[in-house]
Amino acid sequence: MSSTTIRYRDSEFVANDTPIEAWMYEVSCQIDADAGTDPWLDELREEWRLQATSGFEFGPCPALDKFLDTDDRRERLAGYFRKALTTLAQRGSVIPPEELSRSGIGGKEVIYTQGLPIQMVIDVGEQFLALIS
Repeated sequence: MSSTTIRYRDSEFVANDTPIEAWMYEVSCQIDADAGTDPWLDELREEWRLQATSGFEFGPCPALDKFLDTDDRRERLAGYFRKALTTLAQRGSVIPPEELSRSGIGGKEVIYTQGLPIQMVIDVGEQFLALIS
């Protein structure tokens, strides 16, 4: 599992790609309920879903500086982050391999033989939230 540095303004953290992709996918699912309400949010949702499921040969790049150029946007995305954390905390302890494959996380070429511990995704989500807070 490779790792990627996630940056926002002058702060950053490093995490493994698969939990980052699972986090970006989960956040994009949270935004689905409000699709069409805000063009920047729709663009972020589409970009994050693409990056989570395309299997690019480089790490995910959430482009937080591009999307979060106002405090209002930052606070709005933080709300989706909190919803995603709540949803993940209510799940079991592992995202099963079948679900990872079905969602497309990591790309169509990836074959999952093990599940992804939910706690790894929650940890990444908490780092994302801390980064933009």
